[in-house]
Amino acid sequence: MNYKILITIFVVTFFLGCGSGGSDVESANQPINYLTGDMVEITTPQEAKKAVSTVNSINALSNSGSSTQSYAAPSRKSPSLAPVNNVEKCIDGGTLSVKGDVARNGVDLKTTYKECVKDSMRISGTTLTKGTFGSSEINLSVKMLNMEFKGSSSEITMQATMDMLLNQEQNLIDVSMDGKVTYSNVIDSGKAGYKNFRVVAQDGHLNMSGKVSMESENYACSNGVYEISTIEELYPYGDGFSDGIMVINGSTFEFNDDGTVTVTFANGYSSVVEQGSDLVCH
Repeated sequence: MNYKILITIFVVTFFLGCGSGGSDVESANQPINYLTGDMVEITTPQEAKKAVSTVNSINALSNSGSSTQSYAAPSRKSPSLAPVNNVEKCIDGGTLSVKGDVARNGVDLKTTYKECVKDSMRISGTTLTKGTFGSSEINLSVKMLNMEFKGSSSEITMQATMDMLLNQEQNLIDVSMDGKVTYSNVIDSGKAGYKNFRVVAQDGHLNMSGKVSMESENYACSNGVYEISTIEELYPYGDGFSDGIMVINGSTFEFNDDGTVTVTFANGYSSVVEQGSDLVCH
């Protein structure tokens, strides 16, 4: 299975929401916990390969947003927030309404999409964004409420909460998220959940931690919860990592520059498996 498609869409739609999202107090206090299934056991090389496939898919998160160059902060600050209340027609149909406050040093906005069609994607739902802008740093809190994205061959529904720190001087992006993505496409259908999931990317390397769950219809052999922690910084390369050490559900994964992973299981047994291959369930 190629979970990379799912995670990439998840990140792309997140940044779409950031661009015109919003925030309110009532939704800010609603906790989201959408993990499903039991903790996945990793005791054999075959189970390790499944875990590697899942983690390599999550790598798409950092590849989609590891650079802060496009988030240059404004050069001047406004002394106070200004009200915004606009309704716009989308290019290919539907509407997009934005309400709240915006200034050069911060935003507090609510955006509602009603059958808004952009680039052949039909969007409905609400995003909520609140944040501050500094000379080189941006802090955002983003929430997606029943966001639906419908394309010609895929559908995505999202409930997610994200806290995001961007520092241009340090080339740093720090994203924490909780939520759920329900998806359907020509390859598979199912849902992914996130709890206390965090990615910190800086200068070509990254750290990942937290929990993610998979619930796939066509690739049920990968279903369950994966708890991830980074021991040594990970260096993305291709569809995987060329260096770094992480722990997944109690087993240690040391990534090598030849496309393999040395896995040490909880019982002390070690094995070398390949990374970057699609998941095959029998």
